[in-house]
Amino acid sequence: MRAFELKIPPVVMVLIVGALMFGCSHYLPAPLIDPSFKTWLLWSIIIISLSIAMAAIVSFKQAQTTVNPTTPTASSSLVSSGIYHYTRNPMYLAMAFLLLGWCIYLSNLYLVIFVAGFIYVMNKLQIEPEERALEVIFSDQYLQYKQQVRRWL
Repeated sequence: MRAFELKIPPVVMVLIVGALMFGCSHYLPAPLIDPSFKTWLLWSIIIISLSIAMAAIVSFKQAQTTVNPTTPTASSSLVSSGIYHYTRNPMYLAMAFLLLGWCIYLSNLYLVIFVAGFIYVMNKLQIEPEERALEVIFSDQYLQYKQQVRRWL
């Protein structure tokens, strides 16, 4: 997997996983969500996802550092305030919530397995390489941050 580390932009990964979910929803039909509850749940998850993503972007902009996840070595400062006080990867968390919302929209809770797959792949191809780069750049400061704040939640 190392050959693909930091090569596939996370947004592209979300689109790939979302397309796979859409395709599989036709082969694993499972209308498991009550339609009256579905709309409320879907919008709640979308709002949570967008709120997390916006909070992360604002924190990065305030720190005047890059938001490009494929070049962690371009980071000019370690962001540990705002939403980064609660999760080290809020943007990926927002993407996972967005995929969860897609499961709900497709009315197929079986597709949650794709969200779990997304989280696994993001850990291996994106987050672990980012963490290695940040450890080199910020050394003890980043190691202390890692001990204090969880990777996802």
